[in-house]
Formats: sequence, structure tokens, C-alpha cells
Amino acid sequence: MRSTFLFLSLVSVLFFACGKTSNSKKIVRNSSTKDIKILIFDKPYSGKERESYTIEANHEAIIVNLTSRSGPMYASLENCVLSKYDSVSIIVPGDNSVRVVKDLTRSDSWMFSKNSNIKGIDVGCRATITNADIVSK
Repeated sequence: MRSTFLFLSLVSVLFFACGKTSNSKKIVRNSSTKDIKILIFDKPYSGKERESYTIEANHEAIIVNLTSRSGPMYASLENCVLSKYDSVSIIVPGDNSVRVVKDLTRSDSWMFSKNSNIKGIDVGCRATITNADIVSK
């Protein structure tokens, strides 16, 4: 009985150690000439930020980075949407005369990519903020 348990434990460890991994990322690229700040609020809405990311002009930030052995976290474009949150706001810090119209809770704001190789699957969701997304109030 003990040897059976040890054998099954060893097989399980080898299976998971040799299994493929899936890397899932959500990236926001700020291609505008202004710094932006992404504010993410939890459900139910409490008025407090769950997370925030400041992204300098012409830079990007990874806002979700997950690794899994049970498959990719995002299977399609619809999974890119930040829907588990109450709301997501994008602001230009220090400039109250403009607003950012890009909505990260809509699937048309994201591009989906999937790459497979011998080591596993990499999936990505990418949103890009441009000067056209920043408009006067």
C-alpha cells in the first residue's frame, strides 16, 4: 500500500513538473504623448481602488500576469475584457481638462494573441491608448 502511494505521488510530481505551462498576460500600451493612470474598482463598488497603474507616455504595463498548468486563462478576445471589476477608469494625472474615452471593459478595446510551442501556450490581451483616445471634456 505504501509503495503504491509513493509510486502515484512520484507519477503525479513528474506529470505536473513536465507538463506544459500557459502564460496569460493583459498589457496596456500607452502610445499617447501624455502619462495615464488606470484605476480599477472592485465589485461591489466601494469607492476604493483595487489596483492602479501609472503608465508613462510611450510605455506599457502588464496589468495581469498569470501562469497555469491547467491551460490558458483567456481562450478568446471576449476573455480580455476586465469584466470581473465594477469599473475601470483611465485618467491623465494632473490634467482635468481631458478625459480618456477608451473603455477597457469592452472587447473592441483589446487585441487577442495566442502562441503555442513545445513548452506551452502564451496568450495575451493588449489594449493601446493613443492621442485619439484623449479628448477635451
